[in-house]
Amino acid sequence: MFLIFGGSHDFNIKALVKQLANKKVEHFPILLAEDKIPGIVWDLMSNKLLIDNQSISPSAVFLRNDVFNSVKFNSSTSYTWFKTLKEWAFTQEHVSVFNQQYIGMNKSYNLMLAKKIGFNIPYTIITNQTQLFNRLEHPKEHIIKPVIGGQYTISLEKFMTAEKNKKEKHSPLMYLQNRLLQPEMRIFGIGTRFFAFHVISDQLDYRVDTNTKVVEIEVTKDLSNKLSLLMQKLKLDFAAADFKTCPKTGKLLFLEINSGPMFGKFDAVSKGKICSAIIDWHLQ
Repeated sequence: MFLIFGGSHDFNIKALVKQLANKKVEHFPILLAEDKIPGIVWDLMSNKLLIDNQSISPSAVFLRNDVFNSVKFNSSTSYTWFKTLKEWAFTQEHVSVFNQQYIGMNKSYNLMLAKKIGFNIPYTIITNQTQLFNRLEHPKEHIIKPVIGGQYTISLEKFMTAEKNKKEKHSPLMYLQNRLLQPEMRIFGIGTRFFAFHVISDQLDYRVDTNTKVVEIEVTKDLSNKLSLLMQKLKLDFAAADFKTCPKTGKLLFLEINSGPMFGKFDAVSKGKICSAIIDWHLQ
């Protein structure tokens, strides 16, 4: 049996559940909603897991903590469930689950490791000294990303406007990077299989754009080889890496690698390839 955990609003989870049904794979979805938080008991002494008083013993588990949709009801509840079920899955020798040995999300470490492997990366500074930004000659050519994740990428100009109006004295740690060209490229790595897409949007962060277009493209051998090596070093079985183009050099630059990426829209464009690869990896 295939256990799936996620938010009831998460279209990525919905796509996977649909594909499991299409493949006639027995599955047990645990979907959190505002008005429905299931009961859970994990008895560590007998190693029994009960969901709504039903004993379950899956052979495969897929977990996704949807940080954007979970805030609609309670983000801490969603994360606590995600963490508990992940810890349960990691302790079960007979259960297949992605990324058991992954050290955890660390954008700075991943950027440096990607650079060592041979990827080109953006000009990047990590700082909380926002006064330094006033010295930049071309502020429009830079963007801001949060170090902790879970927020959208914004322009430096928008960030500085918000800084002037805020009441807090201290600024959080953030990434300052050079602004890159569209389209964004996303490459999914699922085991030893790779799927690439162009993500086309007028917005700096395509996740806020309802008109974003996704086009499936071929994966070059150079990129798949480097990404395969990066995934091996990070102990990742499932991930998505994002790239954009430098406007000055024309080179494709590595942005980040995500161990829990959104995949629903990419799966739809590829006619089910992503969800099928996820399911196949677990069942094999």
